[in-house]
Amino acid sequence: MPPRPETRSRASNEEPSTMDRMVQMMERMAEFMMAQQAPNQNQVQPRVDYAKAIASRHPPTYAGEEDPVVLEEWIRTFDKLLDAVNCPADQRISSAVYYLTKAADNWWTTTGPDLLQEPDFDWEDFKTALRAQFYTERIRGIKCEEFLRLKQKGASIQEYYAKYIELLRFAQDIVPDDVSKARRFVRGMDWDNRRALAPFMCSTLKEAYERASDHYQVHLDQQEVYGRNKRKAEVQ
Repeated sequence: MPPRPETRSRASNEEPSTMDRMVQMMERMAEFMMAQQAPNQNQVQPRVDYAKAIASRHPPTYAGEEDPVVLEEWIRTFDKLLDAVNCPADQRISSAVYYLTKAADNWWTTTGPDLLQEPDFDWEDFKTALRAQFYTERIRGIKCEEFLRLKQKGASIQEYYAKYIELLRFAQDIVPDDVSKARRFVRGMDWDNRRALAPFMCSTLKEAYERASDHYQVHLDQQEVYGRNKRKAEVQ
């Protein structure tokens, strides 16, 4: 005999349906996940000591030398170093000026407080001010002339390229694009290297350097083989 309607209704109220059980399970899982996340949310991120992180890498100092190459090397080092330690933008200047000494330190002690009052004065503005102070027009002119006179003169391609890159920063108006940089680089090579690159229209300095390096290595290999054969012939 089938149960009476009232009996079936009472049994339905006492036993949760499959949907009810799934809802209850999801609620318990959500409560568990929130309980697991709560301790992590309360944890305080450790404070990074950027001054210590920078000091551990033993960065160079800058004393206000007239040679702009020295300043550019200092700036480039700190650009990479500040990025490496993820130094925040608002702490970059204060982290770097500690490594100014002598004339550079005197300049910052005198001028720095006023510069820092300027709206939005940041690391890029600091580098501009530093260059403006220690790059006199006379020094710029000297370096530019040195770039114009630069020739390979028997040096290796690697040595010539390193000097070219060093002086290139002072001649951006003379070689403003990739093609002009490549052409002047090739023009300063010794005749043998220039002749080897003549069939190629190098569109970038990187391309010109790589082709010249390949040719120079072939030249060295030939010289080595020639030397071995000569010594072997002399022994016989």
